[in-house]
Amino acid sequence: DQGVFEFGVASPMLVPLTMAAILNLLSFTVGLMRILTRGTLQMEGLILQILASGVVVINCWPVYEALVLRSDKGRMPTKITLLAASLVFLLCLLGCAFV
Repeated sequence: DQGVFEFGVASPMLVPLTMAAILNLLSFTVGLMRILTRGTLQMEGLILQILASGVVVINCWPVYEALVLRSDKGRMPTKITLLAASLVFLLCLLGCAFV
């Protein structure tokens, strides 16, 4: 009725959605920090990737809201949040190990 998504049911289908949202927010933040610390001249190719990642982050706003901001029954279950964050952490560790 109010145009708000309902994430209250603990479904395995929410894990990949939450993982993608967390991973995109993480990549956007790290990329933005690299541009700010290293300067834009060295990171010209990264700017379009940051822009695309920023669009995805904006698209995932209802997921971030369900993860952090909501306190009603539509909040993302803590089990899903912790599982997705753990899997993203493992994915990042694997990515760092093979680079």
